[in-house]
Amino acid sequence: MIRISLLRVLLSTLAFMVLLPIGPVFLALALFAPAGKPHAGAGGNLCAATANIAHMNALPASTVMTTLVFSPELIFASHHSGVSAGYHRNVTSMDDTLRFFTGDDRSAHDIMLRHHARYVLVCPGDGDLGILANAAPNGLAARLPRGEAPLWLSPVAVPGLQYARVYAVNR
Repeated sequence: MIRISLLRVLLSTLAFMVLLPIGPVFLALALFAPAGKPHAGAGGNLCAATANIAHMNALPASTVMTTLVFSPELIFASHHSGVSAGYHRNVTSMDDTLRFFTGDDRSAHDIMLRHHARYVLVCPGDGDLGILANAAPNGLAARLPRGEAPLWLSPVAVPGLQYARVYAVNR
């Protein structure tokens, strides 16, 4: 009787984690986080600071593609919207965000157009970006922090913004 109850609890917990929208993110963190390799880069902590992100207000209000973890700070500190965030229940938008950073350039461009996103914002020290870069070494999560953008993205200089890279979509 106790074994059956314990089994039910374990299976219920597993089902809850798989069905919860953030469950796949936790799974990706567990599977792709490199052992013993820190994700924080130069200025990683300062990049997401509210005062730093507020400089994004120099750009016209628009939808911005950024990582699931970084999006809430963007929404809080600026007049911009994010495609998705880790607290969303919109699994499709969350999936699009992960596919944007890990998929091929054509798919990423299609995702940007579908969400009417105008900018991409990356912080090289963002832990999510590091995890996604490890999962897809040729994806945008790996390339954008190094300044390697596809032809449909152009770098944007945002006055006062430090440590981050911003790209505009060339429709």
